Amino acid sequence: MTRRHFPWLSLSALLLCAFVLAGASTARGQAAGTSTGGSIWGKVTDRTGATLPGVTVTVTARALMGAQETVTNAQGVYRFPSLPPGTFTLSFRMPGFNTLTREGIRLTLAFTATIDVQMELQSVIEKVEVVGRSPVVDVVNTREQTSFDKELLQSAPLARDMWAVLGASPSIAMARIDVGASTAGTQTDYRGYGMLLQNRPVVEGVLAIDTQGGTSYFDYGSFDEISVGAAGQSAEMANPGTQTVFISKSGGNAFHGDVYIDNQSSGLQWKNIDATQIALGVVPGTNRIQQYNDLNVDAGGYLVKDKVWWFGSYRYRRNVVQLVNFPVSDYPTIMPFYTGKGTIMLPHQNRLVVYWSEDIKKQPYRQTSLVAGGNAIFLDPNATWNCWDPGWLGKIEWNKVFSNNLFVEARIGHWADDWYQSSYSKTAPHYEDLITGLVRGGQYDWYRYYSRPQATGAVTYFKDGWAGSHTFKLGWEIMKDSGVEEWRSSYPGGAAQILRSGVPAEVYLLYAPIHRENYQWWDGIYFTDTWTHNRVTINVGARYDHYKNFYPDQYRPANQWAPAMSVTGVSDLLTWNVIGPRIGVAFDVSGDSRNVVKASYGRYYQNMSRNIPMIVNPNDAPQWRRYAWNDLNGDLVYEPGEEGQLLATRGGVAAGGLGPDLKAPYTDEVAVFFEREVARNFGLRTGFVMKRNTRLTQTVNSLYPYSAFNIPVDVVDRGPDNIVGTADDGVLHLFNLQPNLIGQVKNLVISPSNWVTNYKTWEFVANRRLSGRWSMIGSVAVTWRNDWNAYPTNPNMPPQSAEIPVWMARLGATVDAGWGFHLSPLVRYQQGDPWARVASVSLNYGSQSVLAEPMGTRRLDDSLVFDVRVERQFRLPRQTKLGLFLDLFNITNQNVAFAINATTGSSFMRPTAIMAPRVVRIGAKVSF
Repeated sequence: MTRRHFPWLSLSALLLCAFVLAGASTARGQAAGTSTGGSIWGKVTDRTGATLPGVTVTVTARALMGAQETVTNAQGVYRFPSLPPGTFTLSFRMPGFNTLTREGIRLTLAFTATIDVQMELQSVIEKVEVVGRSPVVDVVNTREQTSFDKELLQSAPLARDMWAVLGASPSIAMARIDVGASTAGTQTDYRGYGMLLQNRPVVEGVLAIDTQGGTSYFDYGSFDEISVGAAGQSAEMANPGTQTVFISKSGGNAFHGDVYIDNQSSGLQWKNIDATQIALGVVPGTNRIQQYNDLNVDAGGYLVKDKVWWFGSYRYRRNVVQLVNFPVSDYPTIMPFYTGKGTIMLPHQNRLVVYWSEDIKKQPYRQTSLVAGGNAIFLDPNATWNCWDPGWLGKIEWNKVFSNNLFVEARIGHWADDWYQSSYSKTAPHYEDLITGLVRGGQYDWYRYYSRPQATGAVTYFKDGWAGSHTFKLGWEIMKDSGVEEWRSSYPGGAAQILRSGVPAEVYLLYAPIHRENYQWWDGIYFTDTWTHNRVTINVGARYDHYKNFYPDQYRPANQWAPAMSVTGVSDLLTWNVIGPRIGVAFDVSGDSRNVVKASYGRYYQNMSRNIPMIVNPNDAPQWRRYAWNDLNGDLVYEPGEEGQLLATRGGVAAGGLGPDLKAPYTDEVAVFFEREVARNFGLRTGFVMKRNTRLTQTVNSLYPYSAFNIPVDVVDRGPDNIVGTADDGVLHLFNLQPNLIGQVKNLVISPSNWVTNYKTWEFVANRRLSGRWSMIGSVAVTWRNDWNAYPTNPNMPPQSAEIPVWMARLGATVDAGWGFHLSPLVRYQQGDPWARVASVSLNYGSQSVLAEPMGTRRLDDSLVFDVRVERQFRLPRQTKLGLFLDLFNITNQNVAFAINATTGSSFMRPTAIMAPRVVRIGAKVSF
């Protein structure tokens, strides 16, 4: 397999190095971290309240390359604008005054700690005053986020990946609740304050996401801190989803490292599939974890103290599970990870950070289907894919404090993901059943390459004395979203046979090979002003984003169903220029940084990425013709001449184009919160968030207008018992399509103004940093949503606009129980999503799925999962720590079905995914 190289990245690296060497100046200190680091600022006064200019302020921490120093300005203000996560000490010195030291200031990602101090006149003998309070309320920024530091990441009983952290975060609803790494290696959809997709995972300042919302896998043990935020973002955040920020561990002025190893097997596991689920067709024991092993080793240190630091990490994870919808074989996932980071302090306080990470996912039985979707059941390994998926991410970053008032950062980075999927059988005909969900037969060979080279940075300027203090920030983002996809072969025989309860219904004739390419340039620039005057901080800003979609010339060779096709590229398919305003207000109610009211409004434009060129590119993938299937000889294998009515096409002229009223979709967000520090290291917040999506893009067949579905037809609904002639039978009043239009397709991308989705969330969060032998993060939230159904394109799918609530709660803690024992319980509750029974009906324009009852008539079961870690820690020589731990997951042995077959028929309500049972994991970790 051919590795991709990054000439764009190499050229950018040379340009960046040239810029750094040309930017020498004399600065008082340097900033550490990235644009997602924390910051410390405040005002120094004397006992009378008069400001003290000229005070020397020094900050120290293990995470810093030497001490940083600044001097208060004429307004008595000092600031350290970009610091890495960690615990800091401030020292304030001025002739004639006692030295003042503030210790234990804990900084998390994007947190601004306001440290105002009052210095005492020096008496006959100088004395040093030491204070140890660290603020837990950010009275400057309006963003709402939760941070997980290294200690919490290492102690919590989690699956050790991004989705496990999201599942433990307030107001993040997961499509599946992980138990003991049962979902490790498989990405899970999630919603932040109700919002699905439009998310932003940022690793070391590099955006790592593809057009469909997926990302790579990262080395969990390599991170120093992870933060999750989904509301109240400034103009630095382009899109309305959840932003997850990852900061890697670094080296230091002393050699250090960590070793983590665990094991989990079926011998230390219970069973939880019950008789009701078995009666619905579930095979007993097919939701268990057969084996889980995780080895994580990292180390860091220095080559030159305070000048050159290094860090490296290796992780190997092997996860073997059983899946309810794949009961015939174990399902292994094997993933090695590699991470490296270097930090270099160049002359004149120029700081460089180089970072690289890579992962490889191997799944020999990955599942895919053409039409079965979430109902798919695989009873033959030959119906799956052999998957090999490497992904990588790298950056070169430079930052510098040019003066007490000016901070600059710039980085170039690249995220990419290669994905190879190969079939096991080249001869077995491919079948999918719309009623039972059964998928069998051979697959196709497929390849995909996603890439996002990018250049980002910001200039921050501080100005005091203009009716308060101002932080002006001008930032930029330049990136190219690239997508290459290949159908290297089709299904065996070039056809997918579609059944209805085993009876031939339709056939898809698929074109292959196909090689398609689609691209988007995304250029963004933003400006913010954080203006603090007395107890009020106003965050105002706006961002301009330029989206340009295009695809190049492409060629599809001839295949067994169609001649060759040439596609002329479109260099400017769609260009959007949008401006999103943001404003937020934070009011320090008590004036001591312990009580704050926050309110914010923002318009976030959605990045459609390559979705639009993917839809309108004539060289689509897959490409097919869909026919009614007349199996003339009854052998259940399609043969030429057995196709009936043409029902639809995909690719070629069917790709259509863009609607004349197509506009950029956006989300308006309003958030109001109250935050309070109720005790030292203990904070509470409660508030309300509303998100409203407008002008969402929809794909419609312009040759099938809504009014063309005008031939009434009554279809018998067998009812929940699936038996005709019983008391619960009903009639579905549906509509056939005008016969002269059947089979004609010309897709159009539109943005209907009458299709709006709303999300309203109330939230309560309690957060206690580790102090007095315990820490805790707890939350309760409820989100009302009305996006349960797709945009209605015909009267057979009427809109469902009810706002249905979904409750969730999280509680995680760490307790020092004495004698070296530590307990880390984790409780996660999530109310089951609403759903409704679906009827798969045969209409004159093909098989269609329609609601047989209103959405919300039924709900999935609620999830309540209780996990705990018990750890015994030992102190060894040379400052080495050993921890032996036991994790117990799903203590109450819940068996919630996360997904079920909602289609009326023999498989109605058959679960396709069930929560893993109670399981024990044992392991050890060493820190040195």
